[in-house]
Amino acid sequence: MFNNFNNNQQGNSINVNTRLYTSYSDESLLTLSAWNTNLSLRLQPAKGKNDDGITVYSSEQTETVVASISPESNQVLLAGIDNDIIPAIEKSEPASIAVITGANADKRKIINIITDGKKIGLSVVFGGTINLDGTSSGSSVINHTFNERSYYTNYKKDEGGDSKNIPSDLNMLMAQSLMVFHIIMQ
Repeated sequence: MFNNFNNNQQGNSINVNTRLYTSYSDESLLTLSAWNTNLSLRLQPAKGKNDDGITVYSSEQTETVVASISPESNQVLLAGIDNDIIPAIEKSEPASIAVITGANADKRKIINIITDGKKIGLSVVFGGTINLDGTSSGSSVINHTFNERSYYTNYKKDEGGDSKNIPSDLNMLMAQSLMVFHIIMQ
């Protein structure tokens, strides 16, 4: 559905898929795309490290998990991040939120953003049966840890500065999600 542009599922309209951001972790490769009016999360599991110590990711379609997020679910996800995840990080407390996507129980996915108060991750529950109350049976999970980046305060060329970490990958996910929402609402 996401990669087959010749098999048009929406009548005579054109499917548009634009890659917005890619995030790498030891668990998976996360690609955020705009797919028509939806966001697309594509996770490719890590297969190990190569001889240079670089993480290698699966290129097999059967191992790749793709979740489509409608504009409505996108806004709920962003609100959950703003209301629960960001305050938990500021207080160094654990928190998690989840949004269910998809209409059919066998096609649904659960997008879960979680923090231990320091690190932030994404999990997608897929396969099996996923109920509207968030319970599932026969499901699998793929995880991704968002990267942080640093900036320095009180910086002096000869002395350095105080390092501050920010959740840069999560911030990019939020910024790109908001951008897509604003574009499609025009």
